[in-house]
Amino acid sequence: MGTYLADTFWWGLPGFPEDRALGVTARTVARWCTSFRAEILAPRKECKGDTKREGSLPEDPDEKEAFVQELIGWIKRCSVVSTFRLLMDDSPILETQQPKFAYFDEIDSWFLRLDDREFLELRDAWRKAGLPEDLFAPDDDFFCVPWPGTGLLARFWRLLGVQKCYSPKEAEAAGIEKPA
Repeated sequence: MGTYLADTFWWGLPGFPEDRALGVTARTVARWCTSFRAEILAPRKECKGDTKREGSLPEDPDEKEAFVQELIGWIKRCSVVSTFRLLMDDSPILETQQPKFAYFDEIDSWFLRLDDREFLELRDAWRKAGLPEDLFAPDDDFFCVPWPGTGLLARFWRLLGVQKCYSPKEAEAAGIEKPA
């Protein structure tokens, strides 16, 4: 079982189809899940009384896909901004576990816990949907380095121990090698 993090390089690009990528990822991972928990963290006024949902996912694959699509639609309709929590797993959701699908509030806190076969199926789903196959990467492919730069502010950040962290695609775009 591996942990995969969202490669923030893609999610910040102008014109990137974030909603499609979220939908494809959630519907695909839901295939291997039986339970969910969703919470809107910044609700619109008209949704104030309906900010949490949790329970079992439908067993039928088509019903499950439709349910997850409706769940994402509810999140998007009722959220002021894209700040929400969506967890899905193959067992009841517990606070102490790492679920298969965990979107805690923002893209940079989104991770997946999948086996190799599941991750390959997810990459295939991204490809078929016209999305990059590297939307997520193994967590050990991400790295941090001391804050770059030669100016006074950069030196001050390094003195405080501040680091600049890179996803695999961000490092590739910046021409930075992962330290050994």
